[in-house]
Amino acid sequence: MEGVLWLTCMQNVGLFLKRGICLVGCQRRTPYVTWNSIIFGFVNHGYCEEAIELFNQMEKERAAKLDHLTFTAALTACSHVGDIELGQKLFKIMQEKYSIEPPLEH
Repeated sequence: MEGVLWLTCMQNVGLFLKRGICLVGCQRRTPYVTWNSIIFGFVNHGYCEEAIELFNQMEKERAAKLDHLTFTAALTACSHVGDIELGQKLFKIMQEKYSIEPPLEH
């Protein structure tokens, strides 16, 4: 059953991104690569606030590993909405809390 849920979730990712909706039921079992893709998808479709919200939820629930791409997506969202303060905060958290050294794209 879990495989069917995963397949259904992945088949609908494009639909959710277009509508700015996230499937909460799949998130806890979804690997971080998919979370990153969804966050980037939100940013690319203009749903930057939803991208930041999903990043915050991902960190809060420790639902998946945060990596440099997760932070790149969140920082891109901050850039698009002009939230410099949050971007600086995330940049600091990335280095201090998660020990991620920022690559050039950060």
